[in-house]
Amino acid sequence: MNIHQRITFANSINTFAILATLCIFVWAFGDVFKSESASVESAQPAEQSAETAEKVPGTFVLGDLGNAIREENHFTYPATLEDVEKLAQEAGGWLPNPVLNGYDLMYDYYTPTPEPKKPLDEVRKMQNTSQESNDEIIDAFQRIPSRAGMTPDQDSPEVDYRGELYRHMSADVGSFNPLFFSTQPDYEAMEYTQLSLLSMRKDTMEYVGNSDAIISWESSADHLMDKIVIRDDLLWSDDEPVTAYDWEFSYNVIMSSAVPIFAMRSGTDLLLGVKAYDERTLVFFHQEAMPISPMNVSFPVIPKHIYEKTIAEDPTLVRTPYHQEQEHNPVTAGPYVVEKHLPNTSIIFRSRENFYMYKGKAVREKPFIERVHFQISPDPATAFMQIKNGDIEVMDLTPELWLTQAATPEFYQKNTKASSTSWTYFALWFNMMPECPFFQDIRVRKALSMAFDYEEMLKVHRKGLDTQCRGLYAESAPFFPHSANLPYIKQDFAKARELLTEAGWVDSDNDGLLDHEWKGARLPFKFTILTTTLPERIELCNLFAQTLHQLGIECNVQSIEFNVLCQREQEHKFQMVMSGWGAGSDPYTSQNIWGTGEARNYIGYSNKQVDELFAEGLKEFNRPKRMAIYQKLHTLIYDDYPCIWLFNRNTSTAFNKNLRGVGFDYRGAVLGSVWKEQSQTP
Repeated sequence: MNIHQRITFANSINTFAILATLCIFVWAFGDVFKSESASVESAQPAEQSAETAEKVPGTFVLGDLGNAIREENHFTYPATLEDVEKLAQEAGGWLPNPVLNGYDLMYDYYTPTPEPKKPLDEVRKMQNTSQESNDEIIDAFQRIPSRAGMTPDQDSPEVDYRGELYRHMSADVGSFNPLFFSTQPDYEAMEYTQLSLLSMRKDTMEYVGNSDAIISWESSADHLMDKIVIRDDLLWSDDEPVTAYDWEFSYNVIMSSAVPIFAMRSGTDLLLGVKAYDERTLVFFHQEAMPISPMNVSFPVIPKHIYEKTIAEDPTLVRTPYHQEQEHNPVTAGPYVVEKHLPNTSIIFRSRENFYMYKGKAVREKPFIERVHFQISPDPATAFMQIKNGDIEVMDLTPELWLTQAATPEFYQKNTKASSTSWTYFALWFNMMPECPFFQDIRVRKALSMAFDYEEMLKVHRKGLDTQCRGLYAESAPFFPHSANLPYIKQDFAKARELLTEAGWVDSDNDGLLDHEWKGARLPFKFTILTTTLPERIELCNLFAQTLHQLGIECNVQSIEFNVLCQREQEHKFQMVMSGWGAGSDPYTSQNIWGTGEARNYIGYSNKQVDELFAEGLKEFNRPKRMAIYQKLHTLIYDDYPCIWLFNRNTSTAFNKNLRGVGFDYRGAVLGSVWKEQSQTP
């Protein structure tokens, strides 16, 4: 019997699948890391395998969650590669997948025509005052040099490879360990330090093999196995070879219950397992054929030789002095290393020669930028002064900055700006967990949604640059349900009061505050919104608090540091929170936010029909039918009022005119292919 006939179904998705690193050319998405404790009374011997270890109370078992999945499915790894080949033949053979060069893909996408719409020198003199000028700025600045007729050992005559890039980052990273990736700052850092087996084409949203990392990628005809052969010229930053065993080890670490994995386990748990059959050959076994299998394959990699002997002592990977040293000076597989990190102040990444050189020969494209400097500041006004003075070269703009200070001749002396639609949305999130007494009734959630002043938000606070949000998928995404004609929620105090009264919230003691029966006592309607220290978010929360006062609800606004906010969300220690999510290239990436009990479902949302639709979408390979599933799912979530849907943010970016290769896509500005011309560095 084919071993894949004995399978069951699980759910969830790998957020890292959206991050696909092609040499220095990175295509990605990302928005926290779950703090768990793991006591270790006795350590597992390093040589004990994840497959054979038995779970003993107080003992660390590498890959125990994966072991449980394989036991549940009565699955045992094929003993040899020959056995794998037999299974593939029984399934109908191997289907080859394309393995493409990342540079070529980026060039084709960002250089659609031989010449820009307007010459760069002319565009540098322009101001962005219309959609036409915006498009011309993007078209001119996004282009990267052609490498037609050139070999990897030839430097482009246009590029200054000594160039340094100075970027703004709104908050510090949570961790340099890619397994703990979850926030936007984590993503921004990891795009320089990780290497991905697969990448996603921007034009078709299809996965391809990354030729910087692999030789071949084949899928079995039944879509239950993927076989990848990696290159033999890959080195970790400490000069140790990168092998298939590193990916096998990383899978087992992700699937270890004692390791505080937050986002990365989602999707990896859809695999039956990952097995390295030699240093180059890696086989991924899937529980069920599904269209997102390439995403589940695309989890990040950590060096086995660094962690295999120490993980049992410290499964958190951050507590012991040895693991703390790895946090400060991580061994990386990508094109850059962490040269210096001053917490909450700055990060410097330096390109490493042993990424693109092997035994004295250039084997991959040389990074365009030698050093990347991140200046960390939560205050956009401070960052804007830095870009105006030339201390940083790229930053996201608030609507206020876009319309005022970034519209002056002084700004345009050194800089320009561009904007694009993105699939990022912001909301005020209700805590619907049983411990929170305010928001479990949909009538209350709907009432508070109708209390918000959307018109003032869009016109005054977002300056007319963003659009009102109508659910988890952006209107420009193919999974948005245009045919459903979802209504824009409007402010309606009369209806809000009616719904609150129906839900039992009345002012029973005439103190000016609504109250409700809760555990045998009257509970006043008083709660706190948590948000970051960004002024624009505090202002929106205060706007909401003012409107609630008119309904007899007391709402306090508390701003806290970003990583603290993330921690509070993960632990469900909030009543309401303002934050945003970026949607991925595949609609299923939102499952670990909206699925019942999922890792990043901080608000406790649960809808059985939504869960069933997420599961149904996993099995449907027909794209139009699959889109219809997620469009229905979108409508159900929108109608449940799990949050107050605020706005879809258009990405507005300011950047120095000396930069080239500043691209834009559904995530906003893409900076992985930024370069500088030869004449710009002395």
